[in-house]
Amino acid sequence: MIRNRRIGERVFVGATELTWKPAVATGGGARRALLMDLSVTGAGLFGPADPWVRVNDLMVVGFNRGQAVVSVRRVSPTDEENLRYYRVEFVSMESAFEREVYEVIGRVRETSRDARADALHGKPSATLSARLERERSRRESDDAAAND
Repeated sequence: MIRNRRIGERVFVGATELTWKPAVATGGGARRALLMDLSVTGAGLFGPADPWVRVNDLMVVGFNRGQAVVSVRRVSPTDEENLRYYRVEFVSMESAFEREVYEVIGRVRETSRDARADALHGKPSATLSARLERERSRRESDDAAAND
């Protein structure tokens, strides 16, 4: 039986830019990665498909005003050859990084709670409304382009 060791829930944070580099200097500088989901114990992110990043490797991620050392737990291929999806577990965090993690998780939870409350009272979610509007606009643009 596989046990879930995560303490807190994982929340989707969208594509939030962070830095990503090996914990042990390899001669290369920090690279960009995209934080996609977050919990108090780890994260999921898209990063460069570096052949030297393997499961159990230690990396340093920088996010807003802080840094953390993470252990790579999973590496998954993506549709793009130069991109991988990494699941990482926090090993140690600077206090500034830890504050950022809790602030981001709190904001996402509050937004989610507001959306659930709106749904209970029959109000459309602003996020859902925005998505529907974008989709409608995209379809109109596609239709206009097809008619040209």
